[in-house]
This record gives sequence, structure tokens and C-alpha cells, in this order.
Amino acid sequence: MAKANLGHKNLLNRVPFRERQRRCPVCGEIKLLGDFKVKKRSRVLDMVCAGCRRDNPEAVREFYRPERSVLEIHKGAIISFLTALAERRISRGKEAKGMGDEMGHTPSEYAARVAKLPDRIAAIISKTYAEMGEAFTLSDDEANMMIRDLLNELDETLIPRNKKKRLSRG
Repeated sequence: MAKANLGHKNLLNRVPFRERQRRCPVCGEIKLLGDFKVKKRSRVLDMVCAGCRRDNPEAVREFYRPERSVLEIHKGAIISFLTALAERRISRGKEAKGMGDEMGHTPSEYAARVAKLPDRIAAIISKTYAEMGEAFTLSDDEANMMIRDLLNELDETLIPRNKKKRLSRG
């Protein structure tokens, strides 16, 4: 099982959509953004609140431990982030297929579908030539079409929105 870097923590603990508060991942309390500033006059925010940095440095070190796996992250934090993302998209009027109330789906159902997406894509890729060699059951073209169908099932605007983005290899 591969270990992850701290990027997943940045995703989960960033200030979602210009909110004025955020939850400290060490103490679990919801605090004002001012409590997360690195320095008083700085605009740079830390992921851990100043109280935890000052009073509980051992827990902060444990949180930043690089060997920590992505699986150790609280799944509720991921679902709450995805639910907030779905609510934001719905409120902006960029409703995707299967997201809006007219389809009978709630933002929490959309978040659950997004959370399952990586596993579904990994199941498809695991059966391709690139992974299995000569014992493959899916051609790469078939796998691409299946992944495209999964993405369109989730949100039909994803592919057109990202058509002009550059590919990164890193």
C-alpha cells in the first residue's frame, strides 16, 4: 500500500469556498481563520490552529508524520468536503446530471458517488493490458470508454469543462 504525501491534508483542510471558519484536524474544534495564521500580520494559514501548535506540539508532529497513510484520514471529512462541493455546484446553477433536486438526488448522494469513483476506475484499469500484460480482459480503448461513461454518469459537464486543460505528468 502506497503512502501519501501531505497533499491530501491540504485538500481536506483548506478553507472551503471562502468560509470564515475551519476545523482544526488536531483538536477537532471549529475556529475562526485568524486562529490558523502562521504570524499575526501574515495572510498565510497553517492547517493546524495556533492553540494546538503552542499547547500540543506532539499531536501536531504526529499529524504531519510523512509515513501516515491516506487511509488514516477520517472518511467523514472526505464526505463532508464532497458534499460542500456538490452544494456549491448546485447553488451556482451548474447542475450536473444526477446532481440536482429535479433528479431526486441530494448533495450527499452525489458525494457518495464521487467517493466511489476512484475505486470504480481502478477496477477498470486493473483489467487492462497495461496492468495484466497478455492476460488482459479489456483493451485500453474499451477501458477509456468505460471510464468516460463513468465520468459522464457522475457529471456530464466534467469532460467538456476540462477539454482545454494541459496534462501534467507529475
